[in-house]
Amino acid sequence: MCLNSTSRGQGGPTPLGFKLCQGFLGCLVVRWGIKGIQVLNPRWATGLRCPSDFVAQRIYRVVMLGPPVVNGIYFLFLIFTPVVLIVCPLEQCRGAWGFKHRWRAMWILLTLSVKPLSYNIHSQKIKVMKSMIEEDIVIVGGGIAGLTTSLGLHRLGIRSLVLESSDCLRVSGLALTIWENAWKALDVVGVGDILRSQHIQLHGNMTISLITGKETSFTSFKDNKGKYGIREVRRVSRKLLLETLANELPSGSIRYTSKVVSIQESGFSKILHLVDGTTIKTKVLIGCDGVHSMVAKWLGFKEASFTGRYAARGYAKLKTAHELEPMFMQYFGKGFRVGALPCDDKSVSWYFTWNPTSQGKELAEDPVKLKQYVLNKLENMPNGARYFIEETGLDTIQAVPLRYRHPWELIMGNISKENVCILGDALHPMTPDIGQGGCCAIEDGVVLAKRLAEAFSKKPKEGEEEYKMIEESLKKYAKERRWRCIDLIATSYIVGFIQQGGSKFVNFFRDYMIGSFLAVQLLKKSNYDCGQLK
Repeated sequence: MCLNSTSRGQGGPTPLGFKLCQGFLGCLVVRWGIKGIQVLNPRWATGLRCPSDFVAQRIYRVVMLGPPVVNGIYFLFLIFTPVVLIVCPLEQCRGAWGFKHRWRAMWILLTLSVKPLSYNIHSQKIKVMKSMIEEDIVIVGGGIAGLTTSLGLHRLGIRSLVLESSDCLRVSGLALTIWENAWKALDVVGVGDILRSQHIQLHGNMTISLITGKETSFTSFKDNKGKYGIREVRRVSRKLLLETLANELPSGSIRYTSKVVSIQESGFSKILHLVDGTTIKTKVLIGCDGVHSMVAKWLGFKEASFTGRYAARGYAKLKTAHELEPMFMQYFGKGFRVGALPCDDKSVSWYFTWNPTSQGKELAEDPVKLKQYVLNKLENMPNGARYFIEETGLDTIQAVPLRYRHPWELIMGNISKENVCILGDALHPMTPDIGQGGCCAIEDGVVLAKRLAEAFSKKPKEGEEEYKMIEESLKKYAKERRWRCIDLIATSYIVGFIQQGGSKFVNFFRDYMIGSFLAVQLLKKSNYDCGQLK
């Protein structure tokens, strides 16, 4: 029998078409009433659209945001709903309730099941929209390269946002050697004098073979008559360097616990998705996220290659002033190299690089075994230098595998692409044999800030024209840095191979023939000026 075959005058059930029209008109009346309330006093109708929405919101708050047990009961109800509405035979429902009650039941069940789910989805969309952040420049990674770039941009009046995955400034490496080229760059961003006042200037580099016990070379950093003149070299605490750079930035420039999990293209912008669900839209994306860079992978670079060597670093903080000369002391043995450098009057930094046989990873993960291994290798080392290693606490000893990027990858790869680029260890991971890894990262930051300023300092433009200007500025940066980075990576790898060679021939070649040549490379590669910001 048809649903509307019985007329109302005969006392039968209400026709379906009439009932739907009645419900539609009722909804309109309710909505118009709410509109009227909103005109009189918006507070009275906040969040209300129609009665079913009101009910759905209450269910959402009680059930969807409630404990797991309530969630489970509710989802069982969702399974029961289609059984009542679809599977249950129509004639049985008619016999039990009649048409009038059936349609009323259907409306109630739909309100209690589908509406809260739709409200949940809608609320999630609103949440995502509210958490969307828009920035002109986003820097992924709060290390040396990232903070230098941000500070360089700040000096030029350009805002940037630094995303750091950890909950504080992350310090790895304990200390690094800052050469003349990096001091020029630090002066450009205005922090050079702050760091100079806290660190000792080194007077020269002395290299000694632990195999022969002889001095293989000596290079003065104070010789104004030499080819490279007076060189400013200091061993700088990495923690102090990062804190100094961060303190010069405006409040809110660094966003901690902001790990990027994916990168999405959106027109002329890039959208970053963070692990906490936040999304950030940016006109420029800069990757300073280290050796395992996500941005570098997005640009097509492979993981940095393992050199087969490990490096241990230590930082001895003494209670009284040490008597170590302000010298860069290096010692070579069979398959290892060690150095000790004073940072200030009471702090000494040291490093130890070696070619592991089979226990490299095991030593790197156990500071106790690592420290003992280093001391055993340095039996022929002067007691004065060994003392600082013995006094180093286990909490200030770190060991990492040495990685580098093949030079030909920089020749063939994209340092920049569209509005994305990389710098620092994300671009040029290198061995520490000439001490230019951190210095090169500081150079990168100054050069990139200068190039980006060319795009952002001109008359404001939007859309494709602005995008093209940004892309061109990043291409200039890539062109300027490509061969400088290739030179440093290749030189560092070759010097490390010769200095730490285990064969008798390589040791003889190093100790008696090219010791001075290797030492000169330290000065030669530091003879570089990245220029001013303007």
